[in-house]
Amino acid sequence: MDKNAPTYEPTIHIGSDIPKADPSSDEFGYAPFAKLIALSVVKTPSPQGLVMAIHGQWGLGKSSLLNFVKHYLKDEPKDSRPVVIDFNPWWFEDKNQLAAQFLAQFKTKLKLENEYLRKAGDMMADYSGALGKAVAVGTGIPWIDVPVGLLLKLFKRTPKDVPKLKAEISKALQNGGRRFLVVIDDIDRLTPVEIREVFKVVKALADFPNVVYLLSFDRAVVANALSTSLSLDGEAYLEKIIQVPFVLPAIALEKLQRKLSSDLDKLIEGADIEAWRCHYNTVRPHSSLAYLTPHEFKQQYHSIPNPAVLQE
Repeated sequence: MDKNAPTYEPTIHIGSDIPKADPSSDEFGYAPFAKLIALSVVKTPSPQGLVMAIHGQWGLGKSSLLNFVKHYLKDEPKDSRPVVIDFNPWWFEDKNQLAAQFLAQFKTKLKLENEYLRKAGDMMADYSGALGKAVAVGTGIPWIDVPVGLLLKLFKRTPKDVPKLKAEISKALQNGGRRFLVVIDDIDRLTPVEIREVFKVVKALADFPNVVYLLSFDRAVVANALSTSLSLDGEAYLEKIIQVPFVLPAIALEKLQRKLSSDLDKLIEGADIEAWRCHYNTVRPHSSLAYLTPHEFKQQYHSIPNPAVLQE
């Protein structure tokens, strides 16, 4: 083997499962479906915590579809364009405080809007604290781990003020003139307990006016997780929360074949196959050939009468 021979490694392009962001890159025909969902978000009259969901198995492109929906919403006129809130439970270490974290994120968006919505944002902190303690008392789940005496002193409210506070926030949202879209993706990647907490948050906070929820998950996985964590029928539980389910459309066989062919072309794009073959046979040593190259091995053992050994 020539120690000074130049080395060669072929260049190949490996793809990733990063979701698509622009409908122009749609390869499976999801863009028209995404456009219809975006239209539903914008045109549904007076939504009162409308909960939509996109169902599909892992790897079918649910996250790409969500990105397409958000892309089309950006094309809407400003006065009808919803404010999008991407809420990702993965971002938060303490899953027991998802309600507080969601409301804090919602408050941040509200504070950037008009006077009515800034007022709603100011009340969100109070509502977060009061609701968290109310839920903890009612269910034993400490969404906000603050002693009740300290909580009431901090917010100067009694538990009976919670409905009144929610009504004040609802009125501000109703008069704010903006619609909000809360997007929650990858729910099926959480543990059963974490999935339970996400849906408890949605169930408790899903009836604010001018708020639409768009969830994305594998329905079978989530239903099974809810059955495990709540000891009840998970499918029935989902039916009570999800008003508008969308099932990811099936991908036509010819589109899958075209995608496979395209990805294979990209995989070897720029690779000099002949140069790689030369490198493999004359430069690269192989442990199975006593650390010789196939070419060296053939030359060294050319007298062995077994043709299979001599074959490159």
